[in-house]
Amino acid sequence: QAASLELKDCACVMTPEIYQVTLQDISKFPSRVQFITIFSKYFQTPPQTLLAVQPSLHPFGGHVLLTSGTTGAYKKILIEGKHEAERNFRRTKLQSFTQDTVWQGASFGLWTAVGFRHPPAVWSSGGCVVLDNRLDWYKHFLSHGVNAGTLIPQMLKKLLEHSDSSTQPNNKLKLNVGAGFLSVDLAEKAIQKLTNNLWVQCGNTEIDGLILRSRYKSTSDLFWLKPIFEERIQVVDDNGDECPFDQEGELRIGLSEIDSGSY
Repeated sequence: QAASLELKDCACVMTPEIYQVTLQDISKFPSRVQFITIFSKYFQTPPQTLLAVQPSLHPFGGHVLLTSGTTGAYKKILIEGKHEAERNFRRTKLQSFTQDTVWQGASFGLWTAVGFRHPPAVWSSGGCVVLDNRLDWYKHFLSHGVNAGTLIPQMLKKLLEHSDSSTQPNNKLKLNVGAGFLSVDLAEKAIQKLTNNLWVQCGNTEIDGLILRSRYKSTSDLFWLKPIFEERIQVVDDNGDECPFDQEGELRIGLSEIDSGSY
């Protein structure tokens, strides 16, 4: 799977033992991926020393996210790690994560935006993360004392379809739904069966975190989401000029230094 990502201009550090076991798979990688073997005892060395072989890489490294974003075209985005502490602080504040949080990540892979970004934020606040890659994850979603979770509409639909008729709503559960439009029918069923603490959100992989969101209380909340960072959002016309009040246009969202990732 890793070989299929078409990686280049990067390095992988591993022990000789791992190198020998994966030798056949390593041959599938392009020649521009460098493999460096270091004896196990050297893994106690500070990261700055280990990463000296890659001068352009920040000591905190980076993470490659594979996403279809909102365009439907799959792409890979490199997120540098030097601002990760700031990102975690912002995510924690935005999602109200605490040491009592038990966040359910369902089957989101760690290479996706949700699967990568939420766990470190929860852990940094002292909370607990539940990840479940079983095909029947929806049967266990509400286990483990979960009080927070993130789903896309298709996943929410499956969860509701397989929920037990005796399931009682838990209003202590904060459920975020994004990456697609949520229908009125699906939202109402979620309120009835799961929780009335339902949030509809819109995000973007290049922008760390959310852009727009609303807590669902009425139908209008499904279509009119509230900006989270108002100073970075503009409605512009075809010429790129900001629209006056009550004029329709395109949404333009600015990137900050801690948001931007590279393709």
